[in-house]
Amino acid sequence: MKAKILALALTLSACAAGVPHPIGHDFSRAAFAAFVLQSTTLPEVEAMIGQPLQVLKISSLANEHAVAVTPGTPVALTLVNYFYAPYGDRPQQAPGPSKAAEMIFFQGRLVSYDVNSSIPGDDNAPIAEDRLADLHKGVTTHQEAVALLGPPDGQSIMFGGPAAGRTSMMAYQWAQTEGGMVHRQLLRVEFDPAGRFSGYTMLDNSYPAGSTPIPFPFPQPRTSPPPVAEPVRPYADPGHT
Repeated sequence: MKAKILALALTLSACAAGVPHPIGHDFSRAAFAAFVLQSTTLPEVEAMIGQPLQVLKISSLANEHAVAVTPGTPVALTLVNYFYAPYGDRPQQAPGPSKAAEMIFFQGRLVSYDVNSSIPGDDNAPIAEDRLADLHKGVTTHQEAVALLGPPDGQSIMFGGPAAGRTSMMAYQWAQTEGGMVHRQLLRVEFDPAGRFSGYTMLDNSYPAGSTPIPFPFPQPRTSPPPVAEPVRPYADPGHT
């Protein structure tokens, strides 16, 4: 009898060892719509979506390669990361679904965030490309763009220099796995210092499912307002002004 109990205990132990455990804690993507650039603080974020996985503080002087601040400007940044994998990270298999968020705080205020998820049904809606023609350069406001395209997956502001010259950007991401390939889209919508639409960029890339995602190119600093659409693919510009 004792031998049977011992065998059963070992079997249950082996089964339990093979069950993947979640990494991190789940957090709401919808909550990000309530965060306000240059206003929201880290304690306010934590009150809404919980403790982050990692917090890094950086204090230094900006160098000549900085794209957001004037060289020599004191920089005090807080980098915050959230991560959630409901089935754990499966290093010996294809990566499981997960959700991640990266946030930057400048002098204690939120200046950038990006949230993405590969968890099925987690608000992973296709980008509303058919509505881009309704964005009008120099006319459409940030609020109107959000009403048109929906809450963004990311926002950022050029937080260095005078407030009157700060431009901003919001981003939308979408991914779908089909036929062993992951297809991704990224839409960047840019706004001038007055908060009005100044241009957009639509990017596509694909990579084999289970491999490391191909990163989208980082936007380069501009010396003049961006065009309505950059020629990143033939159908990116609907021809509106």
